[in-house]
Amino acid sequence: LEAPEGEGDAAWLALDDAAPGAGVISGAGAKASASAAREDGWQTIYKGACAQYQLEGLAPNSYYRARVRAEADGADDGAGWATSGVLRTKPGVAFTWDRHNAGPEIFVSRDELSASHGVNEHWSTLLGSEGFISGVNSWEVVLEKTGTSYLFIGVATRRADLGSFLGGDDQGWGYIGDRALYHNRSKLKAYGDRFLEGDVIGVTLDCDRGTLSYSRNGVDLGVAFEGLAGGPLYPAVAFYNKNQRVTLPREGFHCPGAGRSIGGAPQSATADDVVTLTRALLSMELRWPLPPPILRRAAQYFQLWAAAPNPNPQPTLSRSLSGLVRVQTCAGFQMDVDARDAALATFLGAEAQSASRGADRALRHGDVVRTPRGSAIIQGVSIGLGLSPGAGGDLLWTSPLNPKEAT
Repeated sequence: LEAPEGEGDAAWLALDDAAPGAGVISGAGAKASASAAREDGWQTIYKGACAQYQLEGLAPNSYYRARVRAEADGADDGAGWATSGVLRTKPGVAFTWDRHNAGPEIFVSRDELSASHGVNEHWSTLLGSEGFISGVNSWEVVLEKTGTSYLFIGVATRRADLGSFLGGDDQGWGYIGDRALYHNRSKLKAYGDRFLEGDVIGVTLDCDRGTLSYSRNGVDLGVAFEGLAGGPLYPAVAFYNKNQRVTLPREGFHCPGAGRSIGGAPQSATADDVVTLTRALLSMELRWPLPPPILRRAAQYFQLWAAAPNPNPQPTLSRSLSGLVRVQTCAGFQMDVDARDAALATFLGAEAQSASRGADRALRHGDVVRTPRGSAIIQGVSIGLGLSPGAGGDLLWTSPLNPKEAT
């Protein structure tokens, strides 16, 4: 395994005399299946006859695991997986400025690390290219040119009004240079230091605790916002004056949450998912039989749905609820979770649960647990798109007891 910045090369060798369970099969008709993961579950990345594959779009300064197995034509199980390998990508740029999510009169440089404003006395907001849903992520913004303190730095969702200032609606959180914090078009409080041209503003987004903090020229200014929700949350700046210019320094990124998505969320859909859906729609339109992979996925979902006592279950505190459950997430979309106690035990690890809570106190659906953002109810394990067969869930999903809290 090799891993330069943003990409990785995985290669494997088929053995002529593979022992049972070695994870490779050679001979006519054999093909390889490769999958990769960080910390949130395996995802199939390649199936075919080649012995090498290049992974692209990897997050910088991150660890990935990769594994491979052989599959006979027409079969999905094949042999067991070979021992997984670990690769680490080099430090690099976690995100850039997104010219396609910019307010009017914002100009993004060719390398997309700098941005400037083209008009005077008009607010306009620019988002970063990568949203964050987990981890403690930090980056720096250099104020290369600004004649005033009228410039916002912070985060926003994709639903924010980009033709206004950052914090001009409930989808943005911004720190303005004249020492104030704004959210939902309200000035929340005075905060921090006044920043001017040449300053380096550090931003720390703690998605696990729902907080946003800042620093100025290396001096910590403390927590600015709490209770952030509705992710993914994107880095953002807002300009007011003509010729204001900001830059993302390459050495200023520490973003372990870059590239992560929630299984089943719209942002987690892959090209394979799009192809699968297109094939299903085409088959139904032409009245053709559905392809076997689609039928197998449908059967899996039906079995989970049939295990639930209520065909349209709602999240409750009842421990008797099992099978497939549809829940509304705090990020604004719905997703399916596996609420069976067995699924939770597999995901969390029975041994770890017994050690931490006792054998008779394993976590179950409906249990109330403490999280960094307050009390929450366990709903189940994500079984969304992009998971390889047998990999299980990739997310322990919880929903807040208080709708105003986020988990």
